[in-house]
Amino acid sequence: MSRKIYDIIPPEQQIEKHEEMAKECSAREPIKRERKKFPLIPFLLVIVLSLTAVFFFFPTRADVSITPKTEEITAEASFVINTTESIIDYEKKMVPGIIFSDKRDGADNYNSTGTDDKAKKATGTIKVFNKINPAKPLTLRIGTRFMVGELIYKSDSAFTIPKAVSDSAPGSIEIKVTAAEAGEKYNITKGTFSVPGLNGSEYYTNIWAELAIPMTGGEESKVKIVTSDDINRAKDQFEEKYDEVSKQALIATIPQGYTHFSEDISPKLSNLSVSVKAGDELDVFGVSGHIETEAIVFRNEDANKLGESLLSKDVSELKTMVPRSVTFEIKEKKLNKDGTISLKVVFSGKTYSMSEDTVLLNALKGKNPKDANSLLSNLPEVEKVEIKVSPWFKFSIPKNEKEINIQLKF
Repeated sequence: MSRKIYDIIPPEQQIEKHEEMAKECSAREPIKRERKKFPLIPFLLVIVLSLTAVFFFFPTRADVSITPKTEEITAEASFVINTTESIIDYEKKMVPGIIFSDKRDGADNYNSTGTDDKAKKATGTIKVFNKINPAKPLTLRIGTRFMVGELIYKSDSAFTIPKAVSDSAPGSIEIKVTAAEAGEKYNITKGTFSVPGLNGSEYYTNIWAELAIPMTGGEESKVKIVTSDDINRAKDQFEEKYDEVSKQALIATIPQGYTHFSEDISPKLSNLSVSVKAGDELDVFGVSGHIETEAIVFRNEDANKLGESLLSKDVSELKTMVPRSVTFEIKEKKLNKDGTISLKVVFSGKTYSMSEDTVLLNALKGKNPKDANSLLSNLPEVEKVEIKVSPWFKFSIPKNEKEINIQLKF
């Protein structure tokens, strides 16, 4: 009988094979794996050595700030401000002066306050008729009155009215007349005129006139005029305004640290011009002019340097002037004819005394900051001490004096 060959192991044989393999695996001894040990002690040793090296070899620095006790001193002195000087003259007690200037043109308008009656009389042309019977010409003088209603007009010249040609053709002449009074009511466009001067005579009813050209130009109103007071007042106001404007503009250009004298700043007005004359009919008129202003100033620093030089003469060799501590207060001022300014002032300054750097360094080198602070603070000439050591992990002031920085603080 032939043997069957299976490409696939029957299920029952697969189970048997798995059981055999499991027995073999359980019979084997477990594999032991060795763990690598980390070198902890050498690592810690490296860290300790590194920190030790940093601690001992990292450069140390100490910043020491000392505030000395100060004493104020004063002295009265006089000095001169001179614009011809460029540097301080300590021997002559002279400080250089500087001229600041401002130049500007001004123009403003001002109102007229005067009034005047602007009266105009109406004028026109009338035609005068003559029908006197028997016919004859009639001559009337200049200023002959003609009336229409209540309005009176007068002839501008003498005239002669021709005689009538017939009863239906009276003689006539055109003449110019002017209203007897000013006013718009005399501006008329029609009317028949009588001659009141002929009233009571035979000519009254035979002489009359009619309007040939309308009456115009009559006016009665008030107008603004410029008075002398207006002009004088405008000049004063212009000068007062631009004095202050120019003065303040000049002061604004003076930097801080300079002293000026406001009471001595006097602007100069020139080319003052008024656009009208008294009597002109204008509501508004203009005033213009040129203003120049100058001021002598001086640097406070120059005066303080002079004061420091004067105060130092009275200071003991054991004391020193505090830098930039000198100030001054002006007591008197005088303008001299040569353009200089004399000042009487009180100079004030501060002095201090301090041990030499070698003494201070010896009190600091290698010491604990607290101990050094206490030592220096007990010195009679010391007001306050601040000590800062860097880096932060250093606990003492370095012994090398080059690594100690001492500064005086005022």
